[in-house]
Amino acid sequence: VFQLDAVLYEEQLTNSFVRKVSDACKYMFTNVSSTLRPEIKSLLRFIILHQGLLQKGTTFSQSMLGLKIKSPLKRKLLFFILLYVATKWLKEREDTFIDIISRVCRPQIVDFIRKIIRLSDVAIKVLALWNFMIFILHGRYPTLLERIAGLEVVPSRPKQFTRSSDEYTNQEILWNGFTEFTMFVLPFLNIVSLKNWFNSSILRHLPFHFGSPTEEMGLSVCAECGTHPTHPQLATCGHLFCYYCVSANKMADTNYPCPKCHKIVEDYQQREMN
Repeated sequence: VFQLDAVLYEEQLTNSFVRKVSDACKYMFTNVSSTLRPEIKSLLRFIILHQGLLQKGTTFSQSMLGLKIKSPLKRKLLFFILLYVATKWLKEREDTFIDIISRVCRPQIVDFIRKIIRLSDVAIKVLALWNFMIFILHGRYPTLLERIAGLEVVPSRPKQFTRSSDEYTNQEILWNGFTEFTMFVLPFLNIVSLKNWFNSSILRHLPFHFGSPTEEMGLSVCAECGTHPTHPQLATCGHLFCYYCVSANKMADTNYPCPKCHKIVEDYQQREMN
């Protein structure tokens, strides 16, 4: 987990550094900073990795998480830095290269190059997925570039995990997984329909009463909100509703049950109050 966090932190650190440099230079080199943004970003990536990997044998994010490169060789570190910076730069300049090629080459050649780039991108993603699955099994080389360069990440200090910390970590993982699953499922749920089903199927069978205290007032109050109806509507079940109450509930749930008698409200029509 720490190795994956280090990968994410490193990219966030670079983006933060780029934003600060852009903010500092936005009034001096406006056109240059916008035109050469990929090159500036690549240069900053190289500086950050150079100061970390080549000088200390670990990136800044790995150092914060108690990690380091096992037996770092400078040629391997330099190969990794150049490969990492070059792949990021090529990805960011992809559209520019395609635009230049489209100006000097025939459309058939441009389409062929686009197809090659798409296939290469798919192949890299498949290899990255394969590398991630291997990493999950063996805990080595969290990224494909680290595997290609042969850079193995190890703890910089002995592990001192306790049972309590393991239990806390497991609870955090389970809770985060549950919250992410809930956030994914909630947009697909019809909350109004679930509330109406709960009221009509469960609350009506309980021995105590949850209804409105004005229920005995008959057709003088809205069956939904329990107040004097605004633009009153008479439902097919015989109870009175505010126009907004019945129309909003019918729009959210076509099988909307009347809160009073729990019959399905099939239709409603305007009713004049005396």
